[in-house]
Amino acid sequence: GDPLAQAADDFGLMQINNRAHAGWFKNHDWKDPWQNVAYGAIVLRDALKVLSGTVGNWNALSPETQIRAALAAYNSGPGNVKKSLIAGRDVDSTTTNQNYSRDTLRRAAAFGFDLA
Repeated sequence: GDPLAQAADDFGLMQINNRAHAGWFKNHDWKDPWQNVAYGAIVLRDALKVLSGTVGNWNALSPETQIRAALAAYNSGPGNVKKSLIAGRDVDSTTTNQNYSRDTLRRAAAFGFDLA
């Protein structure tokens, strides 16, 4: 990926949204691949923490669904994913093209990574 990639309000390798993460943009250089990826990893970790601590049936979900939920939360926010899970909808129901987590896992597999 291009470390200088930009799509609307999303910047860098991890496509960090400048509206959702305005504080980070004030003190960091989104063009620096290390900073961008490191922060993206923090956002993903935090999404996992929020979901695992607030979704009542979290441990009953398969590991693949938990990974997909964290990826979906990276795209549409933990609150939206939590609402989807509570309503019995797919974790991607509020993500870009309603397939963000599956698309991310498909792309990872193309590079030889099996995350699920």
